[in-house]
Amino acid sequence: MISREQAEGLLALTQAIVHVAQQGNWTEAARLTEQRAPLLMSLTNDIDNETLNIVRSIQAIDAAVFLMATERKEKLEFDYNQAMRSAAATGQYQRAARFCVASGS
Repeated sequence: MISREQAEGLLALTQAIVHVAQQGNWTEAARLTEQRAPLLMSLTNDIDNETLNIVRSIQAIDAAVFLMATERKEKLEFDYNQAMRSAAATGQYQRAARFCVASGS
């Protein structure tokens, strides 16, 4: 059976994941999540209500961090696509400018 202290340790690790995710350090968030995974897998069904409440808190926090990660990924994809469109437009301008310079216009 998981002890309440172990569950509180998992909660502290989960809060650390939230903290680094809020700072945008997704590499560290992933590392901490991998570190926490075996501990979560060791959970059993025979836990008391207080410990179960801690586990439910961890699940809610995980859902919020997952949403944060999804939103950040979508923003990065949007920014990337914007940058690619800007790069393409800049290339078009350079080609047109070269033509104008070369033709003496």
